[in-house]
Amino acid sequence: MVKAVEGKLEVRARISGTAAARDYSNVTAPRIQGPEGNRPMVLLNLAPSGSMVKKGDLIAQIDAQSLQDHIDDVQDTVEAAEADVRKRKAELEIDWKNTQLTLSVAKADLDKARLEARAAEVRTEVERMLLQLNFEEAEARYKQLQSDLTNTKRRQEAEINILELTLERHTRHLNRHKG
Repeated sequence: MVKAVEGKLEVRARISGTAAARDYSNVTAPRIQGPEGNRPMVLLNLAPSGSMVKKGDLIAQIDAQSLQDHIDDVQDTVEAAEADVRKRKAELEIDWKNTQLTLSVAKADLDKARLEARAAEVRTEVERMLLQLNFEEAEARYKQLQSDLTNTKRRQEAEINILELTLERHTRHLNRHKG
């Protein structure tokens, strides 16, 4: 037996399935790339999972101090590499001028030995032989310096190229972290 009563009628329905948000966003942390990929990232603040957030709300905050310290170190490395390139260019310019001066001196010695060898008719046989040997030595030295000139220029260009590539590598490393 059931009694009839007057009051609010409550309607309940049971349904099966899953409920999901229509508008949502996944949030992922930045991925560190490169050789420093094992650097820890300390999470300072995180919005509760499943909470409603509005545009401009802080979702997560990562301690960037270790990254900033690394960027400062790499910046110092880039500045040092730039200074190395400038310094080495200046040193090689001085070396190049000295090499050219040495070549000029060798040319002058060759010309002097050539003139002395021409005036050999009034000299003794031993003196003529010494003058001829002196001329041949000066000529050989001059030719050797001329052939070394090309190799010296190539060596210097290669050295500067290596330093500039090192600078470029450090600059890319810095820009990757800044990004």
